[in-house]
Amino acid sequence: MPKKSSPDTGPELIRASRVGNLKKVKELIAQGADVNYNSLAGTPLGNAVRAGHIDTAAELIKAGADIHQRSLMGSLVERAVSEDQPKMLSFLLKAGAKPGGKGSADTPLLRAAAENKLECAKILLKAGADVNETGSVVCGDFGEPEITEETSGSMVVRTTHVPNPPVARAATPLIVAVRRGYEEMIRLLLEAGADPNRTDKEGFSARAWATRSGNTRIVDLLQRRGAKALQFPEDGPARPI
Repeated sequence: MPKKSSPDTGPELIRASRVGNLKKVKELIAQGADVNYNSLAGTPLGNAVRAGHIDTAAELIKAGADIHQRSLMGSLVERAVSEDQPKMLSFLLKAGAKPGGKGSADTPLLRAAAENKLECAKILLKAGADVNETGSVVCGDFGEPEITEETSGSMVVRTTHVPNPPVARAATPLIVAVRRGYEEMIRLLLEAGADPNRTDKEGFSARAWATRSGNTRIVDLLQRRGAKALQFPEDGPARPI
């Protein structure tokens, strides 16, 4: 019978999980540590996933850690994708985590496409992820800093503004990969059955985004895969490119 947990065992379990100290993790679990303890530092399992400690993650799950937990970073599967941990991703899926799909709030394949995590995308597709799942994801980089100066009396006030990166909204993984110019990812998604004629919230298809970027090679690739000709210059509202 496990001993009663002390108030300090939760944070201690998080620290041990983060560094992959399996021996300590087992000791703390035997003492009754809460495997689902949650703090600003996250959960034990979330930290193990982020650091890629599969043995530690397995021990936590065996002890009752919630494999379906979510954080500001999304699901554990999404975290494994963002941290580019394909082995951890495979482990989580085999352990019962979901690869996303219809009716799911998780969009790990969309994240893999946005971050060009090709191996993770292959694993997700093999596990049954919906190649045409839609969602919103950051789709680009922060803009160049913009510096403005205002004079107030004898003082000069300087303000620096860094434009936020663009966001793809209600977009498919294929649209996101096209916007980012990740050709190998585009080919993978098309081979898996991605629909080249789906549109995003702005009404633009993958071919429209490829046309806007001037990437004729991707335009040709999409066209060979059945992408329809554009109705307007940008396949959306009739305004100039």
